[in-house]
Amino acid sequence: KSTNITVVILDYDACLPMFEMPSYDVTIPESSPIGSVVTTIHAIGCNQSNNTLWYSLTPQDYFAIDLVSGNVTVKKSLDQEAVYSVYSLVVMVTQPSGDVMANDTVGVSLTIGVTHVDESAPVFGNTIYYFSVPEGNKIREFIGAVSAMDSDWDEYTQIEYSIAGQDLLISSSFVINGSTGDI
Repeated sequence: KSTNITVVILDYDACLPMFEMPSYDVTIPESSPIGSVVTTIHAIGCNQSNNTLWYSLTPQDYFAIDLVSGNVTVKKSLDQEAVYSVYSLVVMVTQPSGDVMANDTVGVSLTIGVTHVDESAPVFGNTIYYFSVPEGNKIREFIGAVSAMDSDWDEYTQIEYSIAGQDLLISSSFVINGSTGDI
């Protein structure tokens, strides 16, 4: 008994698309607006008869990728304190062929660090501070202290005090401790 077998040879490249970098690491401020470009991922196809590349991204919770350009954009508002400070993603690139089963797909890691942005200015405990300086007060003798609070996250609550103003006599006659607010 004999059987006829038909073999169909598809145009399949033995090579895969390659990313320009072995991994991608970027840092953006948490104030980056929705739709802003975070980075652009580039890959090079190896199928000379088809240079089309398609990009995809996982997970897609906070970031998106353009299918054709590889532009990674912000998809949701980022709040470094409330959500994550580092996002670990995978970018896939596919070089499509006529046969879905023969598509060449490879992945690369994309790490996006989100940095904190100071969202609120310090607020003084009092709107006006009154101090009396006795006549004959010694130089560098304590007169009083000012105090301010920053409602931002603990890591960023360092406040630096200074005396500012147009009156040269006052600004040159008094010294403030930049860390404590002591005058």
